[in-house]
Amino acid sequence: MGQVRFGGPHSDGRGRRERERAERLSPRKQRKELLHRFAEACGLKRLSGAREALDFLEDPISIPYEACWDNAGRLCLGRSRATGAPLLVLECEEACIAFADPVTFDAICEARWRRLAEANDPHRVYFWCLVQDRFYPDCLGAEWARWVVERKGERLLEGLRRDYVVAASPNVWRGYDLEQARRICGELGIELRISPRYHDVFRRDELPEDL
Repeated sequence: MGQVRFGGPHSDGRGRRERERAERLSPRKQRKELLHRFAEACGLKRLSGAREALDFLEDPISIPYEACWDNAGRLCLGRSRATGAPLLVLECEEACIAFADPVTFDAICEARWRRLAEANDPHRVYFWCLVQDRFYPDCLGAEWARWVVERKGERLLEGLRRDYVVAASPNVWRGYDLEQARRICGELGIELRISPRYHDVFRRDELPEDL
């Protein structure tokens, strides 16, 4: 009696390729990839740079973990306070990456938005998010920046055009550089002023006299 094989005509080749790829990855990268694949299989969305995710954990189990950074952190597994769905948070000194269901993802993003908008001018935060979403889509915090642009953009863009001026200084990068500011302001109808001294987003009624 012949051997019974499962998984369809291409399963052997695909399985071999996956095994070969896993063998080429370092143990650290293997753990990272397994975590991402597990989260994706559970229908969870990745959200980086939002420590607010820790506030949404219920009944967390915390274990030492090393996946995304050279230094060790901890992997917190629990349930979402918002939905009861699985919630994973990978934390270390530099950053935080969460894997959450769509409802919890939105709730974490909203909590992060409230915190930063209270600490800074919300229109300034929105401009930073425009820059990150456009020019740094793979960097830490990109998912949240995209969420801000999509969810908060309509109201904030109108105010940014009407009540704010973006100043950019040549040869300076602080949240954005001159070329990035020029492109975004030109496309969205935001006033840009080039200055050797100022590099920030200002309210029109608070503009420095020499800007």
